[in-house]
Amino acid sequence: MTMLARLSTCCALLTLMCSACEDDAPPAKSDRTDSEETSSDAGTDAATDAGDPLYLIGSSVQTTDNSTLLLWTTPELDGAELELSEGEQIIGGVDAVSFNGAVYVGNSEKFTVTRYELEDDKLVAGDSVSFANRGLMYVSYLNTILSSERAFLVNPDQLEIIEWNPTEMTITKTHSLEALAREGWGVEYRGGFIRKSDGKFFFYWTYTNQRAEFVNDFVLGVFDTKTDTLTFEVNEDCPASAGFGGFFDEQEDLYLIADSFGLYTQFQYEGAKPACVLRVKKGEDKLDSDFKVIPEELMGGKAPWGFYYLADGVAYTSGVDPAVFEDHDSLFEVIFAPVHTGWLLDFKNGEAKQIEDLPLDGVGFESHRVNGRLLVPRTTGEVVIEDIMSSESTLFEIKPDATAKAVFKLPGYIAPVVRVR
Repeated sequence: MTMLARLSTCCALLTLMCSACEDDAPPAKSDRTDSEETSSDAGTDAATDAGDPLYLIGSSVQTTDNSTLLLWTTPELDGAELELSEGEQIIGGVDAVSFNGAVYVGNSEKFTVTRYELEDDKLVAGDSVSFANRGLMYVSYLNTILSSERAFLVNPDQLEIIEWNPTEMTITKTHSLEALAREGWGVEYRGGFIRKSDGKFFFYWTYTNQRAEFVNDFVLGVFDTKTDTLTFEVNEDCPASAGFGGFFDEQEDLYLIADSFGLYTQFQYEGAKPACVLRVKKGEDKLDSDFKVIPEELMGGKAPWGFYYLADGVAYTSGVDPAVFEDHDSLFEVIFAPVHTGWLLDFKNGEAKQIEDLPLDGVGFESHRVNGRLLVPRTTGEVVIEDIMSSESTLFEIKPDATAKAVFKLPGYIAPVVRVR
């Protein structure tokens, strides 16, 4: 799965959910648009065609039997009314991105990517490309679509990048990642970003053996899609990364989070290092040696979890107080305990502000930048789905003045939220 949360907020049979959750349903991954651009450029809003907007909203929910991604289209976000019975039900769906007016959905039960076209503003399933029998554990991280002919899916267990064609929906070639192998270590690919101006594909890479031990360094892979060549860089001053966030800003500088593998190495690992924010400047393929920010220094000792862009050098994160570690028996208890605060990090001014009106929550997962708005899901309640309790999430808009405004609620975990037109 793309997120640790999706291990516990996967999904449900729609027919069973409707009767169980209808009374709880509220009235109701990013700036993906229908241009030749993808959401890997999370720091900028790509141009959209003039006319009526259309948004794609998704939610992952669970029952005892199935995992399902529900998808809706809506002409508005604020005040949107999303009925469970009207959502597109994709059992096994884990990720959805928009590109060139279509929606691409990854399915980690079938190991496929399916292209959905819009007809009368409704999703209609089209062609699929299969990645079965290739040793993949999941089919996700689909934001690495470069063009109408080239998209990339990293297969870490087989140390390769699978290239596929999002128009023809075919696999075209593979690229070796053997240079990243380390004897005695397993690996995890933790997300990637394609820089549109030159086609460089940057990605998080972590060495770990079943998350019991780590090479506790930050590793950045760089695949040049023009020359099909691979380089990588190891930063020993910063910890391993689980890659919950990262973005390009307005200048196409890439900001990355070395987050102690989502607190793993800080919580239970000897020789812990503080989390870092690092940068690759536009036109470069190496980390900027003149830039390193330690978020804990800005947030009064709180560790960052998640890293999503607002604008003008300001990003959102959850602040985790290391003092709560002693109150919990495991890292997962720490992560999902409703005790964490939301923060804005200002890199230009070297400041951090707590978002006072954002409810305490377990740490947040994928957030979304749409039309210049930063939209952050927070788990704010529970609903009954097929006789089990499931999470309910509220989507908040985070403002530059460190205030938050609720947008809508949905059962499950809200992702994606993206403009498709």
